[in-house]
Amino acid sequence: MQNIFTIQSRIINMKLIMALILTTLAITTASAASICYKITLDDGTSWQICRESTNLNFTMQGFVEGKGYLMETKDIDLAKVGLKAITKSMPESSDVMNFNAQSQVYSEQNINVDSKIVNTTYAYTATGSGENETVDTNVTIIFPVKLSYESKLIYTGKEARSKEFIFNNYNGVTAKVEGKNITKHSNADVDMQFIHAKAHLEPGVVRDALFANGTFDYSLESFANELTKFCAKYYDANIDESYYGSFNVKKSVNFATKVELPSEEEAKDWLSCPD
Repeated sequence: MQNIFTIQSRIINMKLIMALILTTLAITTASAASICYKITLDDGTSWQICRESTNLNFTMQGFVEGKGYLMETKDIDLAKVGLKAITKSMPESSDVMNFNAQSQVYSEQNINVDSKIVNTTYAYTATGSGENETVDTNVTIIFPVKLSYESKLIYTGKEARSKEFIFNNYNGVTAKVEGKNITKHSNADVDMQFIHAKAHLEPGVVRDALFANGTFDYSLESFANELTKFCAKYYDANIDESYYGSFNVKKSVNFATKVELPSEEEAKDWLSCPD
């Protein structure tokens, strides 16, 4: 299972009229714990599936305020819960290091993660006639993941773009704003628990299905004078809204899940929300 945790920020401010950066960052990890379940037939044929968890607690709080060029990216993917976000302001000229900065920027971020990252390994041993056997088994496990996220952006300048995608089990929300004047405030609280594993085991093949139970809450209040896009997906329900011009937008989404997870191959990048 792929686990991604990346946060990048870049501030370029050649004419330092006012720049104030305050950030608190804390990451803690603990030793790994594992849960294994094994099926052994009378002839000695066996299948084994092990799940390993590592505690991860992450907190980031801070803001930046000033004039200049801003680039912030975030990529968090922890056991089917995550966040992708990018905020970028346009420089006043093609030479980023020498432009006459007129853009006013205020950006604030609060991120909290409390999770156990899940990794799965398989083992298969066949002897005698057991190589033709098929076994189904069910195991109850709990590996919780919690993510809370708050973002504030106030921008006046040449142009800026801010896009965020918060997901829970391949469902979630994408929000995007563009313009010379932007005010955006968003909140998300995502809670996922992997509570049930079902394994179908046959010689040389292991199919492992997870049944998930979780919640998703998201709210957005924004103003942008060029473009506001809002996309939401909840299994067979899809919402795609675009507002061109000066609009105040207020949205909220919440849902609960208790379903089988899609395969790892299913795409989840930005909910396929068009640019």
